[in-house]
Amino acid sequence: MRTLYFVSLILFANCTLKNELTKKVDIDPVFLPYVQDFLNEAERRGSTISLEETGLTLKFGAIPNYNGFCYYASNRVIIDEKEWNLFSSHFKSWLIFHELGHCILERQHQNDLLINGEWKSLMRGTPFTGIAPSYLPVPFFGFRRTYYLDELFNPSTRSPEWAFTDFNYNDVPLEKKSIFFETSNQPIIHQKFNTSPTNHELEMKLTLPPSPNFAQIVWGDTLLSYSINLNPVQGYRILVHQGSPSTLLYVNPNLSNYNGKAIEKITIRQHQGFVQIFLNDVFSYLIDELPNPLQFVRIEYSDARGVLSSNFNIPSFKYYQLTD
Repeated sequence: MRTLYFVSLILFANCTLKNELTKKVDIDPVFLPYVQDFLNEAERRGSTISLEETGLTLKFGAIPNYNGFCYYASNRVIIDEKEWNLFSSHFKSWLIFHELGHCILERQHQNDLLINGEWKSLMRGTPFTGIAPSYLPVPFFGFRRTYYLDELFNPSTRSPEWAFTDFNYNDVPLEKKSIFFETSNQPIIHQKFNTSPTNHELEMKLTLPPSPNFAQIVWGDTLLSYSINLNPVQGYRILVHQGSPSTLLYVNPNLSNYNGKAIEKITIRQHQGFVQIFLNDVFSYLIDELPNPLQFVRIEYSDARGVLSSNFNIPSFKYYQLTD
């Protein structure tokens, strides 16, 4: 594994090729762990990158309308410091890998989609010309991260198996479900658990709130949790919470057409090493299994200011233990 040091080097090439060649490496210490991770991931995939040969400047600076920008001619990356301080660790990693994809790997933006509608490459970027909406994030997290890294260093990488994965709500029949906890007709549910089965299912019925109110389901533990937000303006969003701030994994503005009707039932099924999310019994999204036992579930409604509201009703919430 190559180790990156914070250096500023001037190297001179053989004068028979060129009189002088300057290769500068100047990296703000804030970015060193991310650059080291980039080099390590390249080496794992059989590619040894020498910054002394490529050169790299990676600094904070002013770049209006951009989070980061690569200047190809000089292998210089500028990151907006104000924006950087608002990003999650997962997004910061994606941003640095994206910009190094430009400056070190000479990758251009690529806006192709996988068959499931997610981005094919973490190199997605402007201009978004009728391919997919710009608000769709690159889910650079969990099992998806491995594929996006493979594709970054090898654009010929085949589409991942998870892009073709589909699940049926009836894959787990009712006879393989046993009630672990249930409640009904509550305005807010904040429930903690001392023990929790690895394979489980959270199923709730709820009513979509009118704007500017929104509904939120949060589940996990104190180290990592997921949430589903239902917002009449922003749509249906899935986030991962691991430290602060959160990371957006998925967005869909559609709240009204799942089995021909608006979302009224959400099923979160942790089974076979993944978490499967169903809306009105229709498979929607796949995320990583929780690394630790489930400790809490929160189902709540809030107003535009984020203040909890008790003006809505959660008709039912069931927590099932699943058996094979």
